[in-house]
Amino acid sequence: MYNRRHLSEFGGCLFFVALAMQSGTTWASGYQILEHSAAGLGNAFAGSEVVADDASITFFNPAGMVELTGRQIQAGMSFIFPNLDYEDSGSQTPASAPLSGLENGGGEVEAPIPNFYYVMDLAEDWKFGIALNVPFGLATHYDDDWIGRYHGVESSLQTINLNPNFAYKINDRWSVGFGLSIQRIDVTLSNAVDLGGVCAASVGSVQCSALGVVPQSTDGFVTVEGNDTSLGANFGVMFARSEKVRYGFSYRSNIKHELQGDAEFLVPANAQLLTASGAFVNGNGEAKVDLPAQASFGAVYHRTDRLTYLFSVSWTEWSRFDELRVQFDNPVQPDAVVTEEWDDTVRYALGVSMLRTSNVKLRLGIAFDPTPIPNDIRRTVRVPDGDRTWLSAGLGVRLSDKARLDIGYTHLLIEDGGINNTLETSTPTINHTLVGEMESVADIFSAQLRYWF
Repeated sequence: MYNRRHLSEFGGCLFFVALAMQSGTTWASGYQILEHSAAGLGNAFAGSEVVADDASITFFNPAGMVELTGRQIQAGMSFIFPNLDYEDSGSQTPASAPLSGLENGGGEVEAPIPNFYYVMDLAEDWKFGIALNVPFGLATHYDDDWIGRYHGVESSLQTINLNPNFAYKINDRWSVGFGLSIQRIDVTLSNAVDLGGVCAASVGSVQCSALGVVPQSTDGFVTVEGNDTSLGANFGVMFARSEKVRYGFSYRSNIKHELQGDAEFLVPANAQLLTASGAFVNGNGEAKVDLPAQASFGAVYHRTDRLTYLFSVSWTEWSRFDELRVQFDNPVQPDAVVTEEWDDTVRYALGVSMLRTSNVKLRLGIAFDPTPIPNDIRRTVRVPDGDRTWLSAGLGVRLSDKARLDIGYTHLLIEDGGINNTLETSTPTINHTLVGEMESVADIFSAQLRYWF
């Protein structure tokens, strides 16, 4: 029976993980996060739609829950350690003057990414499960005085996704699953504003220079924050061709967020004349974020009782990310717009699992994960993404008849990304162009504890 004691344990774990998810997130391919399973990480998430040997299948393909027995609870944490290195190669103002500032102003943000899963028998041939994780996120933070400060200083996108699911076993070969996503999103964006350039264009360079308000020497600062909660849906199918071969397909819908929040402007004392028109004053704003739909197909082949091959191909509808636009309630303050024009992507992964003893499983995986960013013109410092190759390894250890520990590691080889991005503002004199190259690598560690009863 699902009694009050079990309900209390479940609620307590759910509350703890929800608090942990407030600590932060980090960037992945695009800004999607895959690190929801330590076992999956060891295989570079090959076969994640069909490997139904732990409760994380609740998120990757709910149809696979029918392969689990009894109640299972699972919690884990992933840590991503990125390293960004920017090399400038001719950033300049519209007047062809070089941009000032530190060439390499940080950018890396390290943060834990938690996950939680619970699965139980609901009725004959029916299962219920719940997933709580972070499917999308990014975090970059540069120094306030770095050369790309007008393009971005802080960029933070955090999601928390609560995903209850149901699964039904049609027969020995077919099963289906479906669920609902309740998703919270919080976004923070900040950057410097070249108020010296604004002043020269709107008031005149002579008067502004007399006040000491000159381009690149009198910077303002803007921080925009917003949040929203919206709904999405998901479903999955699993088919067992034989005892050795199984296929799985899963789909997650896009989720449209309409963020409401506020904008805070910091204007130096000698540049306060620019606020006389009503611009650069604190107020409210809104933005739309359309998170992409995803579809995945996976296959598993149990060559022997100890050797398993895995494969996955995953599509992400990044073409929905056409622009990032912040609209201010203040009619004098023009929209802040960044054209993105991202492309859809297809990710491929291969993996192998080897049972060394009855209690120890080794995992290996490799994946190719292309960037959705179409070219150097559309690459920004907020998401300095590039094509990446996953090199993964993992270990699963059965601690007892009711507990298992999984550990995964991935090294990401990320292709260097050129940046040739120009600001889009209503003041042409501050449409500075950042030209350079971003080098980046990342290491991912994940641990997960599973308990069934």
